[in-house]
Amino acid sequence: MTMRYTAFQWMSCVVLAVFIAACGSAPDEQAPDLEVDLPGIQQDSSQILRTNVAVHTITGVVEPGATLQVVTTADPQPAPETGELDEAGRLTWSAEITLAEGVNQLTVTASDSAGNMRIVRRTIVLDIKPPRVSEWFFEEADASARLVIIFDELVKVDTLVKAEDDPSPRFTLFDAEGVVVPVVVPGVLEPRLPEGAETPEFWRSFVWTPDDSWMPTANYHFSIPPGIADELGNATLSEIIETFP
Repeated sequence: MTMRYTAFQWMSCVVLAVFIAACGSAPDEQAPDLEVDLPGIQQDSSQILRTNVAVHTITGVVEPGATLQVVTTADPQPAPETGELDEAGRLTWSAEITLAEGVNQLTVTASDSAGNMRIVRRTIVLDIKPPRVSEWFFEEADASARLVIIFDELVKVDTLVKAEDDPSPRFTLFDAEGVVVPVVVPGVLEPRLPEGAETPEFWRSFVWTPDDSWMPTANYHFSIPPGIADELGNATLSEIIETFP
């Protein structure tokens, strides 16, 4: 009788210990692993994600068993495709996204069976427009006038200042009055930099300085040939013409 009671007590203690252990274990509150890579989408000089391509394949890794969702502000996206496990035991994945022109919000969400979620958000700008002149004005210097030209975004200096096969400036300022051959006002177009600064690869503000003393008169306009490119490679396809005054 004593042995039977002792065995019963022992079994009760085991069951109680298992029950206490089960009740005392911490719930799963760990968000699943998730990494997102954006090949082909670059950060510009302002640390903004920008591209001039609408359709991209994004990739990454995720915790096995997690549910993955990819959403953008453009059209609904297809479900991500999963691949093999990486060296860390995480599941590789890829998804094709379509961007709308302008600002896009990309959201990638991984959720596990316990309801934990990890969310990665990125803002991507789809820019397919070439640079344009946003501002220009004259400034006097030594009884002459210089023309300051400012673009709406950074442009590649070499595409503006020089042609591929011509070392002369790619810029002309001429008298547009009448239909006769324009009178060219020669000068030099170069980046408008702080004194002593080196010429950068990309710049927004340029200054045209005439070879001789010159002051603007009515019926003038300046013309910039096509081919001016921004950081993404969007280039002007036609001549830029601005008229003044």
